[in-house]
Amino acid sequence: MGTIFFSYSRQDTEFTLRLAKDLRKTGLETWVDQLDIPAGEHWDWSIEQALEQCEYFLPVLSPDAVSSRNVMDELSFAIEERKRILPILAKNCKLPFRVRRIQYLDFTNIYIDALSSLVNIIGLTEIKQDTPEANVEGETQFRSTEAEDVSQQRLIIFKDVKNKDIGRGFSPTDGQSICDVAEKMGLKIDAECHAGICGSDPIKVLSGMENLNEMKDPEKATIEDICDLDPRECRLACLAIPKGKVVVMIL
Repeated sequence: MGTIFFSYSRQDTEFTLRLAKDLRKTGLETWVDQLDIPAGEHWDWSIEQALEQCEYFLPVLSPDAVSSRNVMDELSFAIEERKRILPILAKNCKLPFRVRRIQYLDFTNIYIDALSSLVNIIGLTEIKQDTPEANVEGETQFRSTEAEDVSQQRLIIFKDVKNKDIGRGFSPTDGQSICDVAEKMGLKIDAECHAGICGSDPIKVLSGMENLNEMKDPEKATIEDICDLDPRECRLACLAIPKGKVVVMIL
């Protein structure tokens, strides 16, 4: 995945650093001037290099940001260079004309929901590049802002049978299964009955088995008898509900 460049006003430093660090905890690569310019490096040169090399451009929007010449100059550069722009609404403000046609992520309500959506969108972009056949349908408007450590959230890392990372998503609410998240992300996963009877959606849990709900006897029987798999390392996606970070392989 490409680097995520943050453009922001100094008045929004606390929010920006928090978001950048939370994204890093999910495995995404971010670049923020206050975190990533080494001592002794020329500030302007470092920012210009990072802008040129980034794939995603995240302008953190607020009244201070939209009145900042530096932020607007960086935004203009990102548009001209055709970077993938994901506007972040940190505080309510009048949106700059240059981004009004780009759907923003609203972090002014529930922080963790918007963070989940952001991670999913970046993951979906990568899936769309790597597997053109994937039917990717992302949500277009998001809510968010509340203090919660993303390391405690229900992060799901999906891999294919070649152990290649094909996407990262969140289960933002209790009771949402791995199958629910995969389908919402547009990942190819067979799930016919969604009740654990048909055995069409087995997954191998590469790590984090302890972060899933308890397996019941009917699911165990389906995995053993229909899927012919080991229930000590496999689950049915439609019945596996995460309560922490898990890494799974779609079989």
